[in-house]
Amino acid sequence: MVRISLDDPGYYINRESSWLAFDWRVLEEAQDDQNPLLERVKFLSISASNLDEFFEVRVAGLVQQLEDGYTDAGPDGLTLLEERELVNRQTHEFVEEQYLCWNEKLRPALAEKGIRVLGLHELDSKANEFIAEYCEKELDPLLTPVTVDPAHPFPRVINKALCVAFLLRRRPHLHWCCYGSACLAPLGAPAFRRNRRFHFPRRPGRMARFSYVSRL
Repeated sequence: MVRISLDDPGYYINRESSWLAFDWRVLEEAQDDQNPLLERVKFLSISASNLDEFFEVRVAGLVQQLEDGYTDAGPDGLTLLEERELVNRQTHEFVEEQYLCWNEKLRPALAEKGIRVLGLHELDSKANEFIAEYCEKELDPLLTPVTVDPAHPFPRVINKALCVAFLLRRRPHLHWCCYGSACLAPLGAPAFRRNRRFHFPRRPGRMARFSYVSRL
């Protein structure tokens, strides 16, 4: 009887790839039209939350090992560089499928049930007026842009905070000058406590309408 060598990489599955495969199964529940609609939305949200944790823990550990100079292959035969490329490719495929699920399946299904998640280009004049007033009175006073340049290091970013980065250009004399700016959204603002979705006041007989705070 031939003894099996447990050193054969063919017997092992990459741990990061296996984790992503689990999250694919969560996403498949969101894609399954046999599940109740709001349960599907919840499954999509869970898949996104899982991916956040994956990068916070697994990918962060992988990057730290690379920065520390580790090059040894794991039991599956992949080096850390190969593992990073595998995770990169699979993650891009996964996120693309998440967006397809949301934009082509769940959003249209929600709209049929009277719940619309709108882009700014889809808003009517009254909704735009409401947004302008809200931003002026409640949101804008809480925002503090921070310049990022050699004299101003990148600010500390709160975990899972909503941040917006800008590349700004100005032209002193005859040469263009580029510099960065970051803006951290205030987590204490009412809209941010509602999971970063903006709920417009509902009028009788009208659909429930939402938009993303990040798009304001």
